[in-house]
Amino acid sequence: MVKALYKKQPEGINDIDWQELKARVVATIRLCLDDDVIYHVMDEEPLATVWAKLESWCMSRSLLNKLYFK
Repeated sequence: MVKALYKKQPEGINDIDWQELKARVVATIRLCLDDDVIYHVMDEEPLATVWAKLESWCMSRSLLNKLYFK
């Protein structure tokens, strides 16, 4: 699943399998999130968008993020 976080498609994986892998990774990430956090990324579909949004929330040091990500 780590391969899906790469920006480009690895050799040896066809387009259909690549899209399916990215969809499975997004679904897995959503399953691991708390209800309060998943609300903010439930409408995001591309894996890169979901990951970038979660990364920006986790990297900032605001009080709100400390409450969400204990």
